[in-house]
Amino acid sequence: MAAYITPTPANIRYLHPIITFVNYLSQKFNYRITCKDAAKKMVHEVLFKGSDKTMESKLYNDFIEAWYQLSFNEVCLDSQSIKFEHKYPSEEFRQRTEIAKLFINSSKDPNSLLLIACIKTISNLQNKIVQHFCDTMNYNSPDVRVQRQTVSLQSLQPKTLLCLDKDIISRKLMSDTSVVNYEYGKGTDIIYDFQEIEFMI
Repeated sequence: MAAYITPTPANIRYLHPIITFVNYLSQKFNYRITCKDAAKKMVHEVLFKGSDKTMESKLYNDFIEAWYQLSFNEVCLDSQSIKFEHKYPSEEFRQRTEIAKLFINSSKDPNSLLLIACIKTISNLQNKIVQHFCDTMNYNSPDVRVQRQTVSLQSLQPKTLLCLDKDIISRKLMSDTSVVNYEYGKGTDIIYDFQEIEFMI
């Protein structure tokens, strides 16, 4: 069912700050807040109050920056399609969002469905790209087998994610690559026009 959703690969780089913040919330509130309370309390009511508010603010700001950069129209979780939209500006997120929406909850709680669907969609996108690469490499080089490495969401690091940033790719294309000239008579050639060479001799 997710085949019709074609998210841009640039979304992959936003997974790390999202997961880092979600992991932090999971550790901080594990068994310390009921589902009922989490569904009623807004983000600003439960965060940014303790001795770790500086770290919380950084993790939250990184999360918000990533969340508002995601370029989905919709995401899919199992067979359910979920519209992805920002209903209010990022500055209002902490005042208008229930903390329950930021918990990864496996009990079919509708509060966290959008977050889980985003994480799954981004993860699947990276997995498909990596799998295609491994399959291509293994097909083209049967002597050398490329094995996929697997990392859990809790252990996710920036180095394990594809960084397909358009600015980085543009800089790489402008500074480190060249167009290959394969036309005869316009450079150092490996494709020769043997009929023309024989005619000249």
